[in-house]
Amino acid sequence: MSEVIKIKVFVVDDDNLTIDLLVTPFNESGFIQFIGRANSGEECLEKLRNRPVDLILMDINMPGIDGIETAEKIIDSRAKDDAPKIIFLTVYGDYGYAQKAFEMRASLLGKNIGIDYLIASIERVHQGELIINPNPNGIIKEDSNAKLKYLLQTLLTEEQLLIACMIRDGKTADEIAAELNTNSHHINNQKKEIHKRLSPLKPNINAASLAAIMERSGLCPPLQLDNLDSLLPKFT
Repeated sequence: MSEVIKIKVFVVDDDNLTIDLLVTPFNESGFIQFIGRANSGEECLEKLRNRPVDLILMDINMPGIDGIETAEKIIDSRAKDDAPKIIFLTVYGDYGYAQKAFEMRASLLGKNIGIDYLIASIERVHQGELIINPNPNGIIKEDSNAKLKYLLQTLLTEEQLLIACMIRDGKTADEIAAELNTNSHHINNQKKEIHKRLSPLKPNINAASLAAIMERSGLCPPLQLDNLDSLLPKFT
């Protein structure tokens, strides 16, 4: 039987206890190999110089070089096919780093997540998924509308937000293009980009789920009652 190739994980956090609590579960997972730790960005850069690593679990808020800058330096110093995956850890409810993580194609998780969720996320990210979810119980829920609104405004351009609202209203690409004085090809490209940018929040997003997200965020004008009957056929 061939040996299982494990994911080499390096952890960066200024709290040693946090790292200590991860070592045993990682090594017992069967597919994660804990290869080392650092308590600062500077120490991380020194220890990982020319060292193979598959994934870095990175605290954002650290003395000296923060996690964002540390990750940027690591990515810039390596060839594209040698760059490790990054999972940033941040305090619960801190969505301010979502855009930065997205631009770096890095994942972002809340520090309050359970170990099982973290281990599963490491496997998913290593396989190429992007997870931006500081709240592991789901960003889109009744008590998180303000956070959802902030995330949408962070991840989408003003034009994309406007198009998303028009999709919420049940309008077709041709109808949206006519209102925005552009063409349907541009609108369809923007729709694809919207789905791509929001996929970390809602995998396999479609018109119906996008409409629900936009409605809950409060970013769109109130939906007129006479439009409601027209929505269902266009979402099927």
